[in-house]
Amino acid sequence: MTWILVTVALLMLAAPAHADTWDFSWTSNGIPGHSTATIGPDPNFSGAIDINYDGPGSTNQYRFVLLTAPLRAVGSFPMFFTPPSPIGYGDRRWLSVSIDTPGAYAWTGAFDHPDSFTITGARFAGSPSRPMAGVFDGTGALVSAPEPEGLLSVLGVALALAGWRASRRTARAH
Repeated sequence: MTWILVTVALLMLAAPAHADTWDFSWTSNGIPGHSTATIGPDPNFSGAIDINYDGPGSTNQYRFVLLTAPLRAVGSFPMFFTPPSPIGYGDRRWLSVSIDTPGAYAWTGAFDHPDSFTITGARFAGSPSRPMAGVFDGTGALVSAPEPEGLLSVLGVALALAGWRASRRTARAH
C-alpha cells in the first residue's frame, strides 16, 4: 500500500502546470480569424510579454511582443493575399507578415496575465515581394480551465484515507 501512496504523491508533484489560454478573435484586412493564444514573459526584453497564437499561412505560431516605454505591440500576423502568394503554407492566400507600424495594446487585469486584451492598428506597409498593405486587430479573453492537479489531489487524499483505514484494520487483527 505504501508504494501506491508514494506513486500518487510523485504523480501529483510531476503533473505539469496548466497553462492559461486566451480565446483570440482577430481580423486581418477585415477578414476574421480565430485562434487560441498563450501569454508569457518575453525572453529577450525585460518586463515585456509575448502573445503567441496560431493561424493560417504559417507552420509556426505568430507572436506579438508587448513592449513598455512606450507601450506598443510588435510582431507578426497572417495576411490574406489576392492573388495567392507563391510562397505560402497550406492555403497560399495567407502569408505571415511582420508589422512595420506597431499596434496599440490595451488590457484589463494584470499586464502579464490579463483578463482581456486588445491589439489594434498593427500595420504591414508592404514590400517589393508582397505589394499589399495590411492592418491587424485582435481581441482576447481569458479562458478558465480546471487544473489537473485538483483531481490528483482528491485522488491522493482518497488513497491516503483508504491506506490509513487498511493499516488500522491490519493492526487490530494482530
